[in-house]
Amino acid sequence: MALAYIHTPPPVNFSLDQMLFVVESGKMSGTPGDYTPDEDNLWCYVRVLKKVDADPTHDKLLAEKYIPYSRKTKRAEFDIHDIIDIHPTLPKISGTAGDTSHGQATDTYISVQVAVADNYGVPTYHEYMLDSDYKSVIYGSSRTIIPVISKYFDLHAYVDDRGIGFAKPISKSQPDWLYFFIGDDGSQTIDMEVTMYFEDGTDDSFTQNYTFANNPMVNWIAVGYTQLDLDSHAAGNTIISYKVELAHGLKFASMKFNVVAETDWEKYLIMDNGLGGIESVRISGKWQMDVDVRKNIAVQNWDKNNYAKGQLLQYNSKGQEKWTMRTGWSESEAYIEHLKQVIVGDIWLIDPALGFMKMIVPAQTLKKVRDADKVLWALEFTIDTGFYEESMTNFYKKWIIAI
Repeated sequence: MALAYIHTPPPVNFSLDQMLFVVESGKMSGTPGDYTPDEDNLWCYVRVLKKVDADPTHDKLLAEKYIPYSRKTKRAEFDIHDIIDIHPTLPKISGTAGDTSHGQATDTYISVQVAVADNYGVPTYHEYMLDSDYKSVIYGSSRTIIPVISKYFDLHAYVDDRGIGFAKPISKSQPDWLYFFIGDDGSQTIDMEVTMYFEDGTDDSFTQNYTFANNPMVNWIAVGYTQLDLDSHAAGNTIISYKVELAHGLKFASMKFNVVAETDWEKYLIMDNGLGGIESVRISGKWQMDVDVRKNIAVQNWDKNNYAKGQLLQYNSKGQEKWTMRTGWSESEAYIEHLKQVIVGDIWLIDPALGFMKMIVPAQTLKKVRDADKVLWALEFTIDTGFYEESMTNFYKKWIIAI
């Protein structure tokens, strides 16, 4: 019997989940439970390769391993998910009306192939390597609620604990994005239909087309109210909600948004949603900003009459902004539950001058708040800037804007 794959992962995988391969050797004899190697020093030699382009000879080596065969099963098992290094990809940001920005999340996707061979002898050498199929890997954890059933699917899960979808609250100034996976090779055109629902009970829709090259890939489209320039399509009507649907022949993604009023405390975070997507989080409640300062203190020689110099000196002074964020009240408990992801995923604060600012959620307990009538819900949590400041003035922002 020749070397063979007994089990391989599915065609599409998530990087934080197991990616198990099982290989059966062609160089072991005997009966089940008591196999003996036919060659001295027998191992399973494994290579993991990253696809670079359409030419397989350009594939890049990610890792190689030597895995022992079991004498009970004559099989080797190995999981490759821990060597896949991919990350959330930030979109472009623009608040201008009619911004039809779209792009590819190249840091969020990778295509890998495994090659195996019987390796034995002294010195060791391996036989002809047996290639697996290419496997698509998307950053994140498994989609336990929405199964992957096609080559086209979105990377969001706006559903409650029963799998029923809910509408996301969004303000007019709030940017947002829809991330999705295209599984076919090459350039693909995606149709986006936007349906607007008006205050008088009527609705209207329009369609835009986007072309994405170099697939398979994770891609994104801007879907915020201002980004889509919905007011120009509303003909003077008041929009209370809108729906965005993506199609490639058949519809494969749908998101609905409820338009809510802005507050004087409006701020926006964006979060890694754990499924390979990025989405904005509206902070409409009262937020609070504090500064945590860290510094070292040393004793120096001093003239006791020179009080300006002093006896103590400071060095390595660093400041860090710490924000207490409150989402504000929401009628959707499912959406508030959805936002629990902010404490485990990567997050950024949208800054008017700097764009995306990396933030860190310290180890903490997320506070879920419910009002007395049990019909409104909110979250409260703390975030820290993902960097230290040596100067806490706003000069650096003014300098950047001036350029």
